[in-house]
Amino acid sequence: MKMTFIYDDKNNQVAYLFNQLIISVTNNKLMGIILGHCVYGLQAKLVGTYFKEKIIDTKGETIAELKTESTPDKLSFNKESFITESWGMIRKIKEHFSPFVEEKLVWSKNNFIDILSR
Repeated sequence: MKMTFIYDDKNNQVAYLFNQLIISVTNNKLMGIILGHCVYGLQAKLVGTYFKEKIIDTKGETIAELKTESTPDKLSFNKESFITESWGMIRKIKEHFSPFVEEKLVWSKNNFIDILSR
């Protein structure tokens, strides 16, 4: 099974994608969503842009990298609850576009999961 995993600046696997939903690997909780190239956190706030297998914050600093990998395990989670939660998040989104951000070649000092939780 191929999955897309999300890694932080220390190359720790912190989340995975399921139908563009960002799910925490530690507790299988919905943390955010990717719509087009826009990345939104739990509060439906724009936190960055998905571009070139990276998530870049609104200042242009990298906050995560995405890698598609084969995994022998099937992850178990309640798809229906994620779908319900994600629609609630989508309804709250007010910014439906991301302004152009010049990518900097540095990692943000802020933690990816913390950014999504704000």
